[in-house]
Amino acid sequence: MRHYRRSRNERLPSGVVVTSERRFDFETGRNQEIRTYRLSNGRKKVFKLDMRFYALNEVIRMLADAGLSYERAYGDFNGRPYSMDSRRMIVVARKP
Repeated sequence: MRHYRRSRNERLPSGVVVTSERRFDFETGRNQEIRTYRLSNGRKKVFKLDMRFYALNEVIRMLADAGLSYERAYGDFNGRPYSMDSRRMIVVARKP
């Protein structure tokens, strides 16, 4: 969450301008985002996204509920430890 940004603007190589406005609800763990694409022909497309973020302890509980055993978590695909600074959560689990 340390890398979380409420808003972001970027211009794609195609010339399309993308604007993102985000709001994170800490009680529900949900991120709501409105993403606007301004096309080179002047048209605009708007998408609403709603994504649930899970804490590691929630994932471990869901794995156990599914009959899997948690092995470890990584913060990236290079095997760095998972931490608050990680941009990803990569979880390894096994079927007993």
